[in-house]
Amino acid sequence: MRKSTSFGSMLTIKDEHGKILWEHLIFEREGRAHTHQTWENCYVTAGIGTIVIDDQKVKVQKGEWCHIPPGAAHWMIPLEAPFELILYYSDSNPSISIS
Repeated sequence: MRKSTSFGSMLTIKDEHGKILWEHLIFEREGRAHTHQTWENCYVTAGIGTIVIDDQKVKVQKGEWCHIPPGAAHWMIPLEAPFELILYYSDSNPSISIS
C-alpha cells in the first residue's frame, strides 16, 4: 500500500518475513537525512534530482543508478517532477549494469 510521507509518497514491498524487497519513492519535496546499515541502491525511474551523500551531491536522472554505502547520511532533492526512485538494499557493494 502506498503511504504519504514528509517528501511525497512511498510504496514498500516486503517478503513473508517482513524484510523489505524494494521500495518505490515519489519525491515532491526534499527528503530528510537518514542512514542505513546496508547499501541503498537507487534507480531513477522518472525526473531529475540530487542525492546528497554525506558532503557529496550527486545529480541523477531517469535511467541512472546511485549506490549509497552503509552508514552514510543521505537524502534526496527533486529538481524535476516527478522525481521517482526504485530502491533496494544489499549487504555488499553492488555491481550493476543495464544493457
